[in-house]
Amino acid sequence: MIPEIDQNAFAARLAEGGSLVVDVREAREYRPGHVPGATTCR
Repeated sequence: MIPEIDQNAFAARLAEGGSLVVDVREAREYRPGHVPGATTCR
């Protein structure tokens, strides 16, 4: 199970570096907007 974190903790982890964000939404949802630096698995 992957633990949930809140928005502030997420932003802090991104700022620290070394995190990988994988956006699992469909490509049509990813293209208009996503977390900067995120990659898509679609």
